[in-house]
Amino acid sequence: MIYLDGQFDAEAPGRLAGLIVQERITRADVYFNSPGGSLLGAMAVGRLLRGRGFDSHVGRRSVDPRQAGAAVCYSACPFGFAGGVRRFLGADSVLGVHEAANRAPLEDDSTFQRLVAAQATRYLDEMGV
Repeated sequence: MIYLDGQFDAEAPGRLAGLIVQERITRADVYFNSPGGSLLGAMAVGRLLRGRGFDSHVGRRSVDPRQAGAAVCYSACPFGFAGGVRRFLGADSVLGVHEAANRAPLEDDSTFQRLVAAQATRYLDEMGV
């Protein structure tokens, strides 16, 4: 079991890949508990999960580490979650998305939204969602 808690950033995929190599992890259930963050970082994490054949869950570490507690996966997080070969959402956990915020140097918000929509659609197709 791998628990991923907190914001996605550009370094998240590298940190996860480093952990997988360092610990020689060949099979894992990956649990997400995140308010979101970097969409590109989340998609890279999702591709890493898919490439390794890992499953994804929305959950957080609990007193019994073998039994995840309820968690949230918002904003960019569902894109990481989508990378799981099999995806699981517990009854008390929440998955949610919203329109992306423009932090890129583009002329206008509509150009940004079209770019994000195209990237997100390609990625979700790639993940079979």
